[in-house]
Amino acid sequence: MIDLNTSQKEQVSVLYKHYKSDTLTRAEINALVSKKKLKNPSWLKTDKYKVDRGTYKLPLEGKATENENLWRRLLKIRRQKPLMLFQVW
Repeated sequence: MIDLNTSQKEQVSVLYKHYKSDTLTRAEINALVSKKKLKNPSWLKTDKYKVDRGTYKLPLEGKATENENLWRRLLKIRRQKPLMLFQVW
């Protein structure tokens, strides 16, 4: 489950209701920002939600993004044992 604060949940809701899609481009997001329909969701335009160049997936309830799943797996592995870049003989 994705932990979003109230403001972030409202921004996701506005974007989803307007575009009826869970994948948006940076231009689409910025268009609503320029129309003053929402504040700039810079938190959304990060690698965590990126699916392609300039394309982002909205963190809808119960749906984790592919990048978020990858980050969780990497963090889990890193907690288990330290990363070894080379082996000493």
